[in-house]
Amino acid sequence: MKAQLKVLSQDTAIVNAASIAAVMGRDKNSSYSASKHAVLGLTRSAAKEVGVKGIRVNAICPGRIDTPMARNAAATATGGTAAPPPSNTGFQGNFDFIALRREGRAEEVAKLIAFLLSDESSYISGQGISIDGGWFC
Repeated sequence: MKAQLKVLSQDTAIVNAASIAAVMGRDKNSSYSASKHAVLGLTRSAAKEVGVKGIRVNAICPGRIDTPMARNAAATATGGTAAPPPSNTGFQGNFDFIALRREGRAEEVAKLIAFLLSDESSYISGQGISIDGGWFC
């Protein structure tokens, strides 16, 4: 990000990728959680430093999103093999811990990133935006 900030023009935006682990702890996940907390801290500090130039810096904090990484993690946790690609309803897991009772889709995360990079979010900076279907509510 340091190199990016040197070449970015005024009134632009950066979106960092953190995780729901940046805002909530989980057992057996301390190193990952700590690294994502660091991304959030970097995001907030950078927003303070470059806000005067009109540069906005935010982070996304996705929860369970249907990706190959998430399917492999679920398989590892259950001692199985990687789950098959999702059906149109997503990976068939138990999502009772998520208010919307489903995992997110990559397209939903992409739309959040596009919003944060757009002028429509011109007064949002230094935030970690959770996109987790209500997991952390």
